[in-house]
Amino acid sequence: MTCLTTIEQIVANCLPQKSDKRGLAVMGFLTLGNRFFNNAHNVIDDWIDMVFRGTQALTIVCARFHDHKFAPNPSAEYYSLYGVFSDSS
Repeated sequence: MTCLTTIEQIVANCLPQKSDKRGLAVMGFLTLGNRFFNNAHNVIDDWIDMVFRGTQALTIVCARFHDHKFAPNPSAEYYSLYGVFSDSS
């Protein structure tokens, strides 16, 4: 069993594939989450939340609606990530 990097877990479908396609199984990190009746905005919000909680131990979902005075993640950062995820979905 190999140890997977965070990049492999998030963008496995964009990496060069060998004849062994087992690496695509790690896409479950994002694709097996809640689908919210296929509401794209809520699905992307869930992806951003999963990545931030899993990699930085932070919640960022409230940045979707407002900034906090001392929060490490402003709304601008949330929406820049939203753009990345919406372009790649």
